[in-house]
Amino acid sequence: MYLRATLTGVSAIVDANGRIKQWTSTEEAETLFDDVPLLELWSLYPLIGDILPQGALIFILVALWQRRRSIVDGDSRDELTPNEA
Repeated sequence: MYLRATLTGVSAIVDANGRIKQWTSTEEAETLFDDVPLLELWSLYPLIGDILPQGALIFILVALWQRRRSIVDGDSRDELTPNEA
């Protein structure tokens, strides 16, 4: 089931196959009632949550910190000429 609720325009109840079960008109205020089953699908997200984006953020911050530290210490690869490398 899919619910589409809008303040202006058409609100509707659509089943999993895309068939519109009920809809409202745009002319007057209406209320729709229907039983909506919850999806019972397995997903990896409840187990790991936001660990992937958080891990990526930590990796980027550590890489930036190490780059800044190497530039401050005079260890920057940007300063090397092709003959010195």
